[in-house]
Amino acid sequence: MRIANFTVGMLGANGVVAAGILIASGAAHALKIQRRPHIVACFLGDGAINRGPFLEGLNWAQVVGPPVPFVCAVGRKFVTMWGYVADPLIFVVNKEVWERWTPADREIVRQAAIDAGKQEIAIARKGLDEPGQPLLKEIEALGVKVTQLTPAEREQFVKATRAVYEQWKKQIGADLVTRAERSIAARK
Repeated sequence: MRIANFTVGMLGANGVVAAGILIASGAAHALKIQRRPHIVACFLGDGAINRGPFLEGLNWAQVVGPPVPFVCAVGRKFVTMWGYVADPLIFVVNKEVWERWTPADREIVRQAAIDAGKQEIAIARKGLDEPGQPLLKEIEALGVKVTQLTPAEREQFVKATRAVYEQWKKQIGADLVTRAERSIAARK
């Protein structure tokens, strides 16, 4: 999934759903700043449109105006709902800039980030968190087969991927992964 050839201008594919949207927006923004006569084409699947980076990337493109067309391929026939939800919304401020702000301004920005994150999650999950999951009904009406895994089927997936999970846990750091797991559990 992570292939690239920078010599021909290919930034590569990324295994994280919708991550390429922000990579493309950033690269196009850099081209605009450098006044280079190029564009960045971003190809994505319809599964990316309910992820946070989709909206963030489009927002970035709207505000900054980098040369980046987004091409979305549609037409999936099968969707499996297996309980995976990741809402890693990261808001970053340069440390030097942050330290120049007053404590009151920092708190305003911190609270704005929290509020924006909550709004982004609500947008991304619209139709999935509500009783009856109306978005899934809309998807099925389009001819897509939606499969809901049973707890036993989901546990088979967890079991099959446990070795990979443990490998990455060691590489990332057990303390960080444990803190993330606690944070996720506290949100439910």
